[in-house]
Amino acid sequence: GAIVALPYGVEGFCPTKHLVREDGKSVKAEETAEFKIIEFNKENKRIVISHSRIWEEARADARVQEFENRKKEAKSANNAVKKVKESVEKSTLGDLSVLAQLKEQMEGAESKARKAAPAKKAAEPEEEA
Repeated sequence: GAIVALPYGVEGFCPTKHLVREDGKSVKAEETAEFKIIEFNKENKRIVISHSRIWEEARADARVQEFENRKKEAKSANNAVKKVKESVEKSTLGDLSVLAQLKEQMEGAESKARKAAPAKKAAEPEEEA
């Protein structure tokens, strides 16, 4: 690790793994860089700082923002699909005029067959006698 001089004459400790810059190289001695306080203990007079947390959080925020944007796009696409489905008139077999005509023809044929059936039954006993 390294002891880092902070403003107001305060010193903080930075572990080696927290001295890594975004490009993967370590922060050098006498180099000026931004640090974030990750631990502050007033009783032990201990301040632990990190340089890598700054850019790690920026990356995490960018990922969260990208995820939210994708989520919004997916939601808007789903809403558009729902609107299209709702606007499309749902047709059933009874709604189609051709099928309605066919149904009327079949019902007409059935009613004629029903009328003809009692007449045949009435006519059959006469033939047997």
